[in-house]
Amino acid sequence: MGNKLKNKKLIHKLTWYTLERDDVKQDLEKYDLEFQKEFVKELEFLQYKKNQKEPTEGEHIDIEQEPEEKDKRITEEMKELHRLFRSIAKKTHPDLHGDEFIEIFKSANEAFDNKQWIDLITIAADLNIELPEFSDASINLIEQSIQDIENSLENWTNSLCWMWASKRQELKSEEMNNPDATIRERRKKKELNDELKKNVRQLLNIDEKEFKEFLNQAQ
Repeated sequence: MGNKLKNKKLIHKLTWYTLERDDVKQDLEKYDLEFQKEFVKELEFLQYKKNQKEPTEGEHIDIEQEPEEKDKRITEEMKELHRLFRSIAKKTHPDLHGDEFIEIFKSANEAFDNKQWIDLITIAADLNIELPEFSDASINLIEQSIQDIENSLENWTNSLCWMWASKRQELKSEEMNNPDATIRERRKKKELNDELKKNVRQLLNIDEKEFKEFLNQAQ
């Protein structure tokens, strides 16, 4: 398969993953806010328990380490992508265009520094910059970026707030499909919702007895 056809297939793949990542990330941010609102007391309890755990004498305290400096070396495999970044810079650099494209330049710079090749290529496409016929080495780097997105998608959709929100939506959907639910059915719905919250507390390692005592003290 020629590189031109490889590139065409790759761009379609990148477009799908970029849209999927942005869509899932947007949903996750919404679910996270809803989760924090729904479980505000549980999160306060966890913070309370954390504050109670004072380090005892002689106990080792982990000191936050300085983040490792990013490797900014341009390897042989990165040269094509670096040329693409330079093409973006020519169209967006503040020294050439003032502040008109400064946010785009910052995004491109961040994408290159963090080796987020999908974002770099997307920015180039949005600027109508003709993409090169990527070599196999460059395609391998881009495929690794795709794998990173796949890993992120898996982690996000397996997160606690995502699973809680998905299950809650199922319960809401059942309620909407039956607006004439009887009192007994509504009570059953509440029991299922309470059970769902209890399951979440178990996953958060919250002891029910301690949590109730915390609520009583807070009143």
